[in-house]
Amino acid sequence: MDLSVFKDPALAKGLIHSIDSWAPEQATLMEVCGTHTVAIARNGLRDLMPNDTKLVSGPGCPVCVTSNEDIDTVIALARIPNVMIATFGDMTRVPGSTSSLLKEQAEGRSINIVYSPLDALKLAQEHPDKEIVFVGVGFETTTPLVAMAIKRAQALGLKNFSVFVAHKNMPNALEVIVSEPELKIDALILPGHVSTIIGTKPYEFLAEKYGIPGVITGFEPVDVLQGIAMIMRQLHEGRAEIEIAYSRGVMREGNPVALAAIDEVFDTVDATWRGLGVIPGSGYAKSSKTSMRSNASIPKWSPRRIQRAAAVEMCFVASWRQTNARSSAKSARQRIRSVRAWSLRKARALPIIVTIKSSFLKGSCAARACSVYPYPFHSFVAPQFCAKPVFLERLCFRPSAS
Repeated sequence: MDLSVFKDPALAKGLIHSIDSWAPEQATLMEVCGTHTVAIARNGLRDLMPNDTKLVSGPGCPVCVTSNEDIDTVIALARIPNVMIATFGDMTRVPGSTSSLLKEQAEGRSINIVYSPLDALKLAQEHPDKEIVFVGVGFETTTPLVAMAIKRAQALGLKNFSVFVAHKNMPNALEVIVSEPELKIDALILPGHVSTIIGTKPYEFLAEKYGIPGVITGFEPVDVLQGIAMIMRQLHEGRAEIEIAYSRGVMREGNPVALAAIDEVFDTVDATWRGLGVIPGSGYAKSSKTSMRSNASIPKWSPRRIQRAAAVEMCFVASWRQTNARSSAKSARQRIRSVRAWSLRKARALPIIVTIKSSFLKGSCAARACSVYPYPFHSFVAPQFCAKPVFLERLCFRPSAS
């Protein structure tokens, strides 16, 4: 490989030599930061590793691990009149069960891309007649910013600002990963940005409990090589410690001010990670010590009611997709009846609009299947689905007048 792509080719060459010298016969290293994943792929660092050294990727992107349930809940919020969603841009493309924020924006929902939680506060000040819901997503790097925004909203006395809290913390997820024997992780390339906030202490269990070394690493290609070289040296010497290669950004104690803001505003709770399931103590929720509304407590729409709406959508889609493409009208009607009964139990008569789209069931079959829904609870755009094949694809929720 041409080492001229590195800012310091001589240093890169020396680090590669150190990695080769210290590398064990086999080693699997996992990076758990999305920026590290990009740096490794973009700069071809895997090709520089010894033959039996593997670099694998962990759950390093907080947007990517946001669960369907959280996305569906935010989408349900976006469909409420007078609600404006404020979110970071990368959240708009993450799919829920049947839609995404980008699709909702294309259909006319008020989805606003912001670059900071303070931008969402500004929206709340500029639109006092609207309910602004900021989607709080991220690891410990962004959690303090959201905590400070909540504190500022309290100080300003804003009544139309809410936060949907979907923040995650990294250490508990790491414990789930390293405790899985089939994964056989030998060492961890630890995230730099997260560690600027939390320091090294939350990672110490990796070395003390599991005997797995970890190095907090920067994001330049040479930074990553340095972190890998320090890991290889630990493996060569039979040590398991948490070391800092990113000393220009990380202190062992972390950022005490940011940690205090998190502790003041949030409590640690169980959280669902896309692809990993529920991880105990890996998420955040509003602390009982703060009066700021969070997780979608919109007037007339309690968090429980909105979560029911999202849950009905997920269940309906999952159940309906099990219907064979060539189902008879009778089996289709039975399927819909069972889902309708479930939805009414869960949603407690939430007004529902059923959108009819695309393939499989044909004209009269679809019309007869849909006729099992009584009008007071459901309404349809009938002319469309008798003319061509249709498929029940999405439930849209709107608030009742009461």
